[in-house]
Amino acid sequence: MASTGCMEQLESIIFRFNAFVRQDDGFREEFTVIISAPEDSGEGDFFCYMSCPFFQANVFKMYGYDHEQVLENSINLVKVTLRELNARLVDGDGNEVQLPPSSAIEF
Repeated sequence: MASTGCMEQLESIIFRFNAFVRQDDGFREEFTVIISAPEDSGEGDFFCYMSCPFFQANVFKMYGYDHEQVLENSINLVKVTLRELNARLVDGDGNEVQLPPSSAIEF
C-alpha cells in the first residue's frame, strides 16, 4: 500500500517513461513507469520507489545491493511483467518501442 512517504519520494524522480501498452486483444492504454533516485537503506542494501500503474496501483519499493542493481531490478520487473501479460509497448502511432536499459538511467 502506498503511503504519503512513498509519494513524497517520487519527487526525486530520475526516470520517467511514457508510452502505450497493447495487449493481444488490441486494446491500448496509457503506460507510465516512474523511478525515484536510489537510496541507501542503512541495512546493507539500496532501494528506490517505483510507480507503474499498469500492473501495480500503488507506489512500491524495489531493492538491490547497490544503485545499479536497484535500477536494473526495476526495469527488469517491468519487462518481465509485460512479457508475462503478453503486452507490447507502442508509441502514439502504434509503433513498437522498448524501455531503455537501466544503464541509460543517470542518477
